Amino acid sequence: MEKNRKYRKTLEACYLGFVTQAISANFAPLLFLTFRNTYGIGLEKIALIPFTFYLTQLLIDFAAAKFVDKIGYRICVVSS
Repeated sequence: MEKNRKYRKTLEACYLGFVTQAISANFAPLLFLTFRNTYGIGLEKIALIPFTFYLTQLLIDFAAAKFVDKIGYRICVVSS
């Protein structure tokens, strides 16, 4: 029971980060028609926004996993 109390703030920070990331990832697609009507950009080009976002996120996740394995979890957690 004592062990779980030590990590409560960390878990709350992680959950807040997940929510923030979900909002930022899903906000731009809600504005697709606004972007199209205001700026005259085709939906094909607008669709590249979330594609680029998710592709970048995937590549960074793979790179970060290799980086963490190389230097260790503790150093990454403390530095973050």
